[in-house]
Amino acid sequence: MRFRTPYVFALALLSAVAACSSTNGLTATSQVRLSQMPITASQPMVTGINADASGGAAAIAADTVKSLTVMVDSISYLPQADTADSASAASWVSLPLGSLVQIDLTTLPTDSASAIVLASGTVPVGTYGMVRLFVDSASIAFKGPIALGGALTLKADTTYAVTIPSSAQTGIKTHVTFTVSADQGGAANAAYLLFDPAATYANVTVTGSGSVMLAPVIH
Repeated sequence: MRFRTPYVFALALLSAVAACSSTNGLTATSQVRLSQMPITASQPMVTGINADASGGAAAIAADTVKSLTVMVDSISYLPQADTADSASAASWVSLPLGSLVQIDLTTLPTDSASAIVLASGTVPVGTYGMVRLFVDSASIAFKGPIALGGALTLKADTTYAVTIPSSAQTGIKTHVTFTVSADQGGAANAAYLLFDPAATYANVTVTGSGSVMLAPVIH
């Protein structure tokens, strides 16, 4: 789902490329489009959950987050016939892109009709059942101080590095079924992704080195 200001999006190619079933060698242009779920009510902040010496864990209200910036370096699709074997690198089809892409997830439109084009490229025609994004790095900033674990406070207007568990190894995966057809292109062949702020901020952890750990939830 990203574009430099705030949507500069270009991504590096994944090395593994596989053919979809029944493609017959045909390819077509496909897009990845991204928007976010509306924040209808602020999630109350809960502090001191599972606190330990290295930091703490807490649910953070989405409207306390000033920015959540991710640098995506690759996107790939998994053919629907191979979804049971998602761990196999050879099964994934890369969406041809150029370079590292930066996006602030908090600036995404909440109207799906206005979803931004995260990426666009040519892939084999066929039906896909999963999309995954690989994030090179991420950072977060808050509008006000956030207390975690009773002894640790994250400062306002300060950028903190974000660790996303397994993002470098398996990527951020989301199940989405869509078909890339040879007689269509662009938006007609798009995979529509939806960022979920409330679920993403439901369990924020700070490591001993001061890095924030969270997993962006994308539907």
